[in-house]
Amino acid sequence: MASVFSPVMPLYIRSLGIGEKGWGIIAMFQAVGMVATEWLWGALSDRGRRMRYALFSLIIMSILYPLYTFHDLFRYLLVIQVLFGAFSIIIGPVSRAIVTDHSPNESIGFSMAIWSVTMTIGTMIGNIVGSYIADVFGFEKSFYLSSILSLLGVFATYATSRAMPETVENREFELSVFEGLKKGLGLLISNPSLRILLFIAVSSFAAYSVLMTFLPLYASDMIGMSIIEIGMLRSVMSLTSLIATVFFGKISDSINKRHLVAGGFLGATIFFIAYPFLKAKILVYLVSIGVSIFMSVYPLVVAMVADLTPRNLLGLSMGVFGSFEDTGFMIGPAIYGLVWTIYQPGYVFLTSAVFTIICFIMILRNLSHKPVTNARLED
Repeated sequence: MASVFSPVMPLYIRSLGIGEKGWGIIAMFQAVGMVATEWLWGALSDRGRRMRYALFSLIIMSILYPLYTFHDLFRYLLVIQVLFGAFSIIIGPVSRAIVTDHSPNESIGFSMAIWSVTMTIGTMIGNIVGSYIADVFGFEKSFYLSSILSLLGVFATYATSRAMPETVENREFELSVFEGLKKGLGLLISNPSLRILLFIAVSSFAAYSVLMTFLPLYASDMIGMSIIEIGMLRSVMSLTSLIATVFFGKISDSINKRHLVAGGFLGATIFFIAYPFLKAKILVYLVSIGVSIFMSVYPLVVAMVADLTPRNLLGLSMGVFGSFEDTGFMIGPAIYGLVWTIYQPGYVFLTSAVFTIICFIMILRNLSHKPVTNARLED
């Protein structure tokens, strides 16, 4: 649903008279809501049917989308952004935990790849539809369509939850919520490999956020691409990511994930550096395809987190990991907005390259990957 308005959101904000620095701050406030709540949603989902939280998220989102179109509410735009982040993010840790719940230990990497593929398909379709709706009927209509799709998602999720068995036996424990949070966080953070993955999550999402928040503006201002062309660009990137994710996921369970992830971050760094030198639309497509291919190793990082997590802490672990991702998404746009304003637009991609090379160095030099999925919170 979010992908319907995602490619046009930066352009919509600028149509309101808000500059790039302001857009960076607005995007940052969405991440504030995500950082503050994702770990909590994940922890709560460990104590009941996870699908209930997905339903709750979709219902709230169907209400929030139209609020962006009410001009009288523009003064509360930052508040809406925080709420949007806080409730849209529920889907992330809940769906990742559900996938891991139903996956054998030896194929978590492939399962996470399939999870990523389904998300990518929605993004690919949403980018095309959202950009077309915005270009032909106006920006506001893409928000209304997102609301309608959220409501349809409520019915689809409810039907799925009725047919899917819930694996609760591995996550039942007698500790209170706050005791469980305290001991669970202590158990997770005590693992040095997991700590490294958390920092990689921050840096990689700071890098990835440039594609979501500033690539549309760069393509429009510096390359002269239309709204529909930008939507097509995002969809081509999603299609490429879909294919690459399946490939990386398929081979990840038989070879060292660390080597794949390190190579992916190094390749992404090279393509990020190429953006400032592009002048033709076809080159933007080619470089964006390259970035999409190499960044498609990221679901393997999530699989590593799942490997390192006790099964009765999956929701909490995915929530904490997601909060670190959100931290990267929070700091990235704010930094890029300043770089765009103070220096020049192309430098935002050089900044993102710094983040990916940090990921490459961290995972290449420091990561020791040993599954500990048999541990439990009560141990």
